[in-house]
Amino acid sequence: MEETLSCKETEKQIPMFLNKTLSENETLALIEHIKNCKSCKEELTIQYMVSVGLNNLDEIIDLNVDKELEKRKKEALRSLYKKDIIERGYLGIFFVGVTIFCLAALLIIL
Repeated sequence: MEETLSCKETEKQIPMFLNKTLSENETLALIEHIKNCKSCKEELTIQYMVSVGLNNLDEIIDLNVDKELEKRKKEALRSLYKKDIIERGYLGIFFVGVTIFCLAALLIIL
């Protein structure tokens, strides 16, 4: 599910992460890389502080990047879970439809 990112790829994706434009899988891959790469975490922390700080100049805010990473990870996993449930629902409906069709065909033949 999660792909391994290089530092260069991660650094390119940090602005998209901050703007919430990465897919769930991209978000999870970035977070996984950030957890294991001090340099990329420092870069994310700097960009996060600048981004959040500039957007909230009049407020006292929490600039804890670790909390933000955990929050985004939970959001991405929750979204992927919901998509999986929906896909399974469609698959179930498909199999019910096929079963009904087969039973109808069997009744017609008999």
